[in-house]
Amino acid sequence: PIVSIICITYNHEKFIREAIEGFLNQIVDFPIEIIIHDDASTDSTAKIICEYASIYKDKIKPILQKENQKSKGLGIVSRTVFNAAQGKYIALCEGDDYWTDPFKLQKQVDFLEANMDVSLTCTLKAVLRDGVITKHGAKQSISYANTKNVLTDFIAPTQTMVFRNLKGLSEFLNQHPLIYGGDRAITYYASLHGKIAILPFWGSIYRITKQGVSTGLSSRRKLIVRFQSSIDLHYSLNLGCNYLLIRTQLGSFFSLKLKDKVRLIILIATQQLNLRYSLKDYAEAFLKKKMPL
Repeated sequence: PIVSIICITYNHEKFIREAIEGFLNQIVDFPIEIIIHDDASTDSTAKIICEYASIYKDKIKPILQKENQKSKGLGIVSRTVFNAAQGKYIALCEGDDYWTDPFKLQKQVDFLEANMDVSLTCTLKAVLRDGVITKHGAKQSISYANTKNVLTDFIAPTQTMVFRNLKGLSEFLNQHPLIYGGDRAITYYASLHGKIAILPFWGSIYRITKQGVSTGLSSRRKLIVRFQSSIDLHYSLNLGCNYLLIRTQLGSFFSLKLKDKVRLIILIATQQLNLRYSLKDYAEAFLKKKMPL
């Protein structure tokens, strides 16, 4: 296959059909494989996957776990699906998201074929929440991101990504099993091997559901989750608590008074988000005497 579509799913019985149909509706001039990993769903997700797999035996390759793998350790699921991918390129879409443009894959693969200096492509983000689709971005031309952008504020929407099946990617994800930000880890690794291209079209939908990590969180908690994703990446790569990263992620919080900054540090350190880093690390980054406010 030229493209391996990787779909990770868990208890997505209400959405998985739409995701699979989006894969099957792609109009392409190359062979594809659809790897669907179900992490021991307790609903009928696995049954629906098997239903499609029995019809599209040449395309759909189900991986149906009997025991939940994510609960056994970070990185297990990523290692399983990426090791299974045989395509020259990899496309991602989780089981509760879906593709809307039937030419999405063709457009992105054509771009990668024509631009050997690009390692990963993504597209503009569209979000479905409470029945309403909101489109983000209105870029009229192709833009690019690099490693520095990834280490600060750039995140490629998972369901929009198509990238080269880079050697060592599976091992990298296994070595750096980030708590929040597997998509950031993929984007970072890709940025080490080429440019990241943001193509100016909407081709997929990110669905916000009650099962989502950030759904229902306050704006402050969402900021903390996003902040932690970046901190995870920096510490995992032994880059330390980079000032530029923190300034970018916290943005308007730098207008706070010193005592409020300290309160925020304590809040981050005490949230039940499996933070691995000490209060001292955060405090030093925020309160360093030479840090401009």
